[in-house]
Amino acid sequence: MKKQFLFIMLSGLVFFSHAQSSELDSLLKILKTAPEDTNKLKLLEDISDIAPDGEWQKYSNTLGKLAEKFMTNVNPAIKLAGKKYYSVYLNNKAYGFAEMGDYRSAFDYYERCLKLNQETGNKINSGVVLSSIGAIYERQNDAVNAEKKYKLALQLQEEIGNAKDVVATLDNIGVIYFKNRLWDSAMIFYTKALDIVERNNYRNHNSTYLFCNIGDLMEQVDRTDKAIEYYQRAVQMSGEIGDKLGKARGLNGLANVYLNKGETAQAADCAKQAIVLAINTNTVNLTLKSAGLLKQIYTKQGKFKDALEMYQLEIASRDSIAGKENQKAVIQHQFKYEYDVKEAIAKAEQEKKDGIAKAELRRQKVQKMALLGGFGVMVLFAGVFFRQRNKIGR
Repeated sequence: MKKQFLFIMLSGLVFFSHAQSSELDSLLKILKTAPEDTNKLKLLEDISDIAPDGEWQKYSNTLGKLAEKFMTNVNPAIKLAGKKYYSVYLNNKAYGFAEMGDYRSAFDYYERCLKLNQETGNKINSGVVLSSIGAIYERQNDAVNAEKKYKLALQLQEEIGNAKDVVATLDNIGVIYFKNRLWDSAMIFYTKALDIVERNNYRNHNSTYLFCNIGDLMEQVDRTDKAIEYYQRAVQMSGEIGDKLGKARGLNGLANVYLNKGETAQAADCAKQAIVLAINTNTVNLTLKSAGLLKQIYTKQGKFKDALEMYQLEIASRDSIAGKENQKAVIQHQFKYEYDVKEAIAKAEQEKKDGIAKAELRRQKVQKMALLGGFGVMVLFAGVFFRQRNKIGR
């Protein structure tokens, strides 16, 4: 289950190299003659993991239909496999909604996925889902709930020794503190993640993003040399593993540092490389960042015509983002409204239950007092009766 919605990946992070294309072709050939058994479930999962956007959804939906069919099988092993892969389908569905900005639907699918993972005892996938839910909260600037979900995920990931996911979650928690300008707290989590990366020699996009995040932090606390060091590490590793967006982000970081140091030639070189990568990967956020940097650099260099071109690209990118964000804002508002209504209904129902419970307690108390009172009257009456009888007897 590789479809994981992370805040650092919201810009449309996609890695699809020639090697992956060859692997996909091979898997698709196998799929054509694959019998409908549990091996086909694994095959469909692998295909949906590496297929490009617009195609992986089709294979994931096929996976969901086949897994749902197996969930009703009388054979316990086949039934369990059906549940396992149906949770993969639910996760992928949630990821797709999250990428579109439909967080309400994403949240619903993630909750269903988490419940199924907990039912089958799948702690690895539970950790992934909790991280993804945390990312949704973070995207909506709900740092409190985001941190709670990330830390629940971290607890599971550390418990099962899933070091690669631990790195990503530690990094995400660090980002929350960074956004709130809590530099020391952010560095604590970044350092923990960095220690795991270096001990295990991890070479993946999580590592390159961690280097960029540490570079951002070093820049904020005026440790320029360290910022350059980590940005360069991000650029180097991302270049080696084919992480175009990680490389673009590292180059933008370097361009910003060099610009602030007045080294405009080096800044321009980095920003130009970044904008080519951003445009080639159709990543609007990075295009906006690179265009803004180049605009400043060209202005300082007196290249006003080039600066104007970058300004126009910056405006076009910002308008594109604004259009998407407006659509997402409507969906997010609806999500928040429905969530608040759901919470209010749950609270009202709980208050109603509490009221009924209190009324029942009062009724039982009154009955008890009435019984005790009645018993007391009977005892008193019996005492009077026996005294009178004794007098008559005497």
